[in-house]
Amino acid sequence: MKRKRFPAVFFDNLGDSVPVAKLLASPCRPDKVNAVMDFRLLYITTSKIEEARKIGTALVEARLVACANIIPGLESIYWWQGSVVNDSEVLLVVKTRAEHVEAVIDKVKELHSYTCPCVVAMPILAGNPDYMRWLETETADVETANKPAT
Repeated sequence: MKRKRFPAVFFDNLGDSVPVAKLLASPCRPDKVNAVMDFRLLYITTSKIEEARKIGTALVEARLVACANIIPGLESIYWWQGSVVNDSEVLLVVKTRAEHVEAVIDKVKELHSYTCPCVVAMPILAGNPDYMRWLETETADVETANKPAT
């Protein structure tokens, strides 16, 4: 059986080629706007739709995320305090700049009802360039994010 080889070059969401070595060496390419790995998709579970709305709204209003999607009907099976638990949950998916992930996690932990909320970030490797520009426009710079409006 022949081993599959990965290509030496990937294409970013602007259509530019990116050597794999460069992609692996740097999580962000500051030389290009909206380039590979500048953005993250965060997967957050919540107990109820109201909680997902509250957290999603707070994140969008603070411009920590550009968009929050609420997906009800999630069934989760997990270990908690020595027992296997089967719960109904609501999924909150948000999109943001990589630089905002830590602040998003902090805000979720502040607002969430769980003592250990699920908040995981995944890199957005490619996407519609127009959408990626919109994500950048609708999220604040780190210096201005989370500051109250004057």
